[in-house]
Amino acid sequence: MQVFLILALVVALLAVVFALQNPTSIAVSFLFWKFTGSLALVLIISLVAGALITLLAISPGLLRGRISMRKLRKQLAEVEGDLKAHKQTLEEANLKLEEQLASLHPAEPGSKPPDQTGSNA
Repeated sequence: MQVFLILALVVALLAVVFALQNPTSIAVSFLFWKFTGSLALVLIISLVAGALITLLAISPGLLRGRISMRKLRKQLAEVEGDLKAHKQTLEEANLKLEEQLASLHPAEPGSKPPDQTGSNA
């Protein structure tokens, strides 16, 4: 963000230098409108008008992107909630399974419980 601020300041400084070096007066005609002003003012107004037109042209795409992003974040939150619920159900099922296995094969006093990791070390 700071890079954009610095870039904007540099562009503004260059525009001021340009305006000071080009004070020549020119006449501009567009349809029924006529305007007389300095060359720098006409060019800066043209630049600003072009930027506004560009902003208006890209704004529908930006809005669609934001709407899509909001929708995807909502879906992600729902899926994460479902995943959490499934993990909890899986843990509960594992505990029940361990209890059932323990009830089928009660541990003898002094014996070591079976290795649950599945390794044969």
